[in-house]
Amino acid sequence: EKVMFTLTESIRSAGSKKNNYTIEWGDTSADDYAIEEEIGTLRVNNPPTPNPDPTPSEPTPTPTAAPAGEVLGARREGEGDGAAVLGARRGRTADETTNAASRLLAIIVSAAVAISLMFKGKKKEDQE
Repeated sequence: EKVMFTLTESIRSAGSKKNNYTIEWGDTSADDYAIEEEIGTLRVNNPPTPNPDPTPSEPTPTPTAAPAGEVLGARREGEGDGAAVLGARRGRTADETTNAASRLLAIIVSAAVAISLMFKGKKKEDQE
């Protein structure tokens, strides 16, 4: 048994239209079936209109200059052993690697180690 059910209505633009259908029974008897129709409505809605950007309720605050004495480089009043200028390095945290003699010694020791490793590598090559 073969029955063809075809929808006969369509809608492509905004609006609504009652749907409908046809049935081709072919070799089948329609009396063998009980059909309860509940035909709906085809509906296409208009696209929503975009809302414009809302305006801010309060204006954006304008940045103001920091109060005197609270910016980098401002002079502080004498407070204990602190630095006199914001951002200045304190004496006890000074960089100790500025000593030229210790730098020179480190370079000479490093060069000596590098030369000894090169000679040791040459000895191995000669032995092979």
